[in-house]
Amino acid sequence: MFEEQDFGGDERTIDGVMTTTDPNVGTVLNAWFRDGDGNWIGIVEQPDRPGEPPAQMGFGAALAAADLMRAQTWYADKLRLDPLHVYDDELLVYRQGATHLSIYATPSAGTAKNTVAVWRVDDLRAEMADMRARGVVFGDYDLGDVRTADGVFTDPDDGSLAAWFADSEGNTLGLVEDHGEPIRAR
Repeated sequence: MFEEQDFGGDERTIDGVMTTTDPNVGTVLNAWFRDGDGNWIGIVEQPDRPGEPPAQMGFGAALAAADLMRAQTWYADKLRLDPLHVYDDELLVYRQGATHLSIYATPSAGTAKNTVAVWRVDDLRAEMADMRARGVVFGDYDLGDVRTADGVFTDPDDGSLAAWFADSEGNTLGLVEDHGEPIRAR
C-alpha cells in the first residue's frame, strides 16, 4: 500500500505518487510505502543526468542528518565519498555502482537503533585499518549472539566478518566480508 505524503506546497502525493520537476533531469516520480515492521521504503523514477552512466536497477539507503554540511564533510573525510548531487540544504546523493546513498536533512537524525547501511568489502580488516587511520571508530558489542573482538564480529556458521561504526549524525553503518561479490567501501 503506497502512502499519501504532504511535504507542503506542491510537494505531495496524488494516488501515492509525487511528481516533481528537476531542471537538470526532468520529471521525477517518488512513492513511499512501509514494510511489515513500519520502516519507510521509497522508490524513485528519474531520467539519467546528461554525461552520467545510465543507472542500473539498484537499491539505495536514505540516512538522516541533523547537519548536512557536517555529514558531507564526514563522508568525504572518513569514507572518501563525494556527493554526486547536492540539493541546497536538503539532500546529498552519493552513487556507488548501481546503488544510491541519500543523506537528507532532518532533526530526527541518529534516532534509529539499527544498522541503516552496509558495505560489502573483500578484506574487512584492511578496510577497518584504513578507516581507523582516518578517525573512524568501530564499536564493540556483547549482545549475546553478537560479540565483537577489536570491533570485528565473526559469524560462527560461515566465517563471515562484520563491523559497525557511527557516522557524524549517529547513524549506525556497517562493513561485512562474506562469500558474495565484494563491493568496495570507497
